[in-house]
Amino acid sequence: MTKNRLYNLIDKIVRWNISEDEITQELHELLNTSGDYYYQENIRTATIWAEIYFCPRKSERYGGPDEVRGSLLAGLTLAARRTIHLKEGRQ
Repeated sequence: MTKNRLYNLIDKIVRWNISEDEITQELHELLNTSGDYYYQENIRTATIWAEIYFCPRKSERYGGPDEVRGSLLAGLTLAARRTIHLKEGRQ
């Protein structure tokens, strides 16, 4: 379930079909879906990148919106992979 939510969020970001409020809300909700430290750390990192992404001034300091968006997507992808590992019983 969490994996699907993450992939849905990734899809919305890739398609530029999400608002700042939507992504903030979704990341906040996803943070507490697992007690796993590495999963939570990836979601926290993605949250930071999302905040930077929606602030043009900050975004430019980190290589521009495309670079920041890539980092945001990478964090979410790592979180999704972590849910798969946890489900399979891998640490």
